[in-house]
Amino acid sequence: MSQPLDDRSDIGKAADLSFTDDFPPVSTEAWTEKIQADLRGKPLERLNWSSIDGVTLRPFYREEDLNAFDHVNGIADGLRVPSERPTHVGASHASAGNAWAIRQDIADARPEDAARRAERAVAGGAEVIGIQLYSPPLPDHQASATTGIRIGSADDLATVLSSVDTRRTAIHVCGGPLAAVLLPDLLSYAGEKGAADDITGSVITGSVGFDPIGSLATGQMADPTLAFRLAADAIKASSDAPGMRTLMVDARPYHDAGASAVQELAYTIAALSETLDQVTERGVEVAEAIRRLHVAVPIDTSYFVEIGKLRALRLLATKVVNAFTNASGDASTIDPSDLHLQAHTSRRTQTVYGAHVNMLRGTTEAAAAIIGGCDVLAVAPFDESYSNPSDFSARLSRNTQLILRHESHLDQVADPAAGAYYIEAVTDALISEAWPLFQSIEDDGGLLTALAAGTVAAEIKEVRNERQARLNGRRHVLVGTTHYPDAGEGRLSDVNTRGPGIPDGISPAPDAGASDTAGTPIPAVSAASVLSPLRTAWTNGGRLRDIVASLAVPPAGGDPHLAALPSVRLSRPFERLRLRVEAYADRTGRRPTVLLAPYGPARFRSARATFAQNYLGVAGFRIVSPLSFDDVDAAAAAAVDEGADVVVACSSDETYAGFVPELRAALDVAESRALLVVAGAPDDVDPAVRSDADTFIHRRAPLLDTLESVLQDLGIDPSA
Repeated sequence: MSQPLDDRSDIGKAADLSFTDDFPPVSTEAWTEKIQADLRGKPLERLNWSSIDGVTLRPFYREEDLNAFDHVNGIADGLRVPSERPTHVGASHASAGNAWAIRQDIADARPEDAARRAERAVAGGAEVIGIQLYSPPLPDHQASATTGIRIGSADDLATVLSSVDTRRTAIHVCGGPLAAVLLPDLLSYAGEKGAADDITGSVITGSVGFDPIGSLATGQMADPTLAFRLAADAIKASSDAPGMRTLMVDARPYHDAGASAVQELAYTIAALSETLDQVTERGVEVAEAIRRLHVAVPIDTSYFVEIGKLRALRLLATKVVNAFTNASGDASTIDPSDLHLQAHTSRRTQTVYGAHVNMLRGTTEAAAAIIGGCDVLAVAPFDESYSNPSDFSARLSRNTQLILRHESHLDQVADPAAGAYYIEAVTDALISEAWPLFQSIEDDGGLLTALAAGTVAAEIKEVRNERQARLNGRRHVLVGTTHYPDAGEGRLSDVNTRGPGIPDGISPAPDAGASDTAGTPIPAVSAASVLSPLRTAWTNGGRLRDIVASLAVPPAGGDPHLAALPSVRLSRPFERLRLRVEAYADRTGRRPTVLLAPYGPARFRSARATFAQNYLGVAGFRIVSPLSFDDVDAAAAAAVDEGADVVVACSSDETYAGFVPELRAALDVAESRALLVVAGAPDDVDPAVRSDADTFIHRRAPLLDTLESVLQDLGIDPSA
């Protein structure tokens, strides 16, 4: 007879288990010996991992390694455990220890549409609303948003906010200097709402997304004196709104230009140091500047590095702030947990093709941000790179965070990464690399000097080029774009319409529907007064485009204008290839076709046909992939029938010696003008094969360069 289902008599008691007796500790030496034995005498260092960030990590760490990390002993109580932690309404447990706020950014062009979107966002779980202002594009600059809410008057702003209870939902206004210009309208709206509801005190919390150095680095402003004056004016204008953070330091300009995590950290704390120095020189109290401070941090897909980056930023920024206050004689100090971090999933990792993979990237980035200890998190919709986000994509971006909170329970433990050997090692490595870089920037005159000299741009360019080289060499993969592409996917009509990720050479739709009113000339601003004259022009009917233009004009006879840092997405060069192919197909009525010609040994023909399909699919060709051909005549006939522009020989290196010359001859007889491509390395085949093949594709062939060459051979002009 079988045992009853509820009979557990054969299961041992917990008291029978002893981790000490049954699982004796294993020494580091024993682990090392075992690994070296498995490596068959090869050095353990071959398992080290070196990232593009200049960080090298060992394959494993033990508890004793923590003693070597200076930062660990100083944060025994954790980086994310302030003495009084608020618990958000949406937290999944009353004692939640990692209560980040879920943010949804709104970028609909028409204020009434934005209001409806904001209302749906709050109803769907958003705790914070980001108001993305539309900033008309500036000539020769790359910082202006191509989407965003068109605000033409204070009434437009009131319309956007009308569907949100600002007492319960924080409002973050994004838009660089325009956010500072609209700050008084925001506070006025909140005051009128409070008076109407018979409420005393501030009825609004949130932030203003204006970073003076970031605006200079991206070309939104041209005069450092005016940028810092505007920042100081914004802080003073918010004196009656203690819940508003009006001094931002933004790491995104450096990240979007391609910086490494180490560079992001160094440039961000250098910007923090410079900003605190500049605004306090303009009459802002040190303690007030610190109370208003918030830091915007982009999060990439390098999971452990990004967790460590946020932890390192808290430590480094705290060190800078406290050193500044001590030097100024102010008693104000902060703990790492006091720094207010607003995390944003990375724009540079998003792709236009295979866009649904952006949801996976966003989830990885969101989890890293939460575990790393952000205070506010915005997950970008998966279609943001080529379109105004839809209701569907906006809901999925919110649900990403809701799942991580309610189902993954990432809100349950304060500073969940604390004490994790590997993450503490990452944190220590980032600090060890970023702090000396920051010190060298300070020794050379500060971040503004480095930006003006082009040092920052040059350093970032080196890393950006290395990122592109890794993609080109297939050492790094963007799934759906540089590997495993869906060759039938089309995006030309999407990117021709609108979108912040529009590749170079693709024109957005005209600026239709903008609500900018006919304006008056913008009066001259001065170092003593920036916000006031801009506000006067705005309230008298000035257009936002004129305000933007006035701030981007270099001062006469002043310092040289800072060259704007670029804003890149890693996938853009590959997307341009596919867009060229799509444009060619639209113009000619046919998509260029690749015929795979598998022949010979099954193992080789199958593997190389799969490789060729992934490789050439990156350019968006139509790919015909038969199982195999019995002879060259059948392959040549298929090339004619399919109208193939490219025929790819897929077989073994030995088989190519006879197959490729015969296939070349058969294609000539059939009067096919198709390019003959061989899947394999040219150095591994017979010289006769090299003379008959037009090109080779293989693992070492640079992906972008090879595909560019194929397009040129097919006459698909880049200008198309």
